[in-house]
Amino acid sequence: MRRCIKKLIVLCLLVAVIVTNVSITSAATYVGQKTVREGGFLGIGGTKYTYELYYDYGTRIAMTKPSRLLSNSLHHTYGKTPMTIYGDETRAFTISKTENFNVEIGCNIGISQLVELAANMGYGETTGVSFSKAFIRGQSFKPDRYDKTGFYVIAPGVTCRRMSWKKYKTSTNGYITGSNFRMPYGNNAAYILYSPSNSNWKFYS
Repeated sequence: MRRCIKKLIVLCLLVAVIVTNVSITSAATYVGQKTVREGGFLGIGGTKYTYELYYDYGTRIAMTKPSRLLSNSLHHTYGKTPMTIYGDETRAFTISKTENFNVEIGCNIGISQLVELAANMGYGETTGVSFSKAFIRGQSFKPDRYDKTGFYVIAPGVTCRRMSWKKYKTSTNGYITGSNFRMPYGNNAAYILYSPSNSNWKFYS
């Protein structure tokens, strides 16, 4: 009886592992790869590494650095009559490269060639994002009276695709490291962020 129970437990665990692996691999689409030589001197020597690129899923990212916010923060108290925050027309800006955009939001692109590869495959743009006065003008937000107590702010966001990469040593195909980055595409938009303490902003919902 105990042997049967042990076999059943092992079988259940095996099925769980298989299901987990399927769900992980099916969530990403292989896009392509780039092989580069790193190290060495003036192109001599060094080691070849292969970067594999994957498309994970669509998402939206807001750039929440204080210098990029489109308004001053507004404090609201639950149950009180709310005030309105307005976008500041003077806070227009441009991030010219997708590489710089990823630095801004704390992502790691691995090598710059991955951005070009993703763009060539139709997953986004190599140019970054920009927000003009025309875009910012008229943006405003008024919390509901019964929204939670805390701070609210208008922040710029851009529609992005989430890409991930894995780095291998070419000669041995040994996995070394991996990370993810974002490819901007489509229209920019303004988002409302919330924080109970005027820091560590999160999407308002």
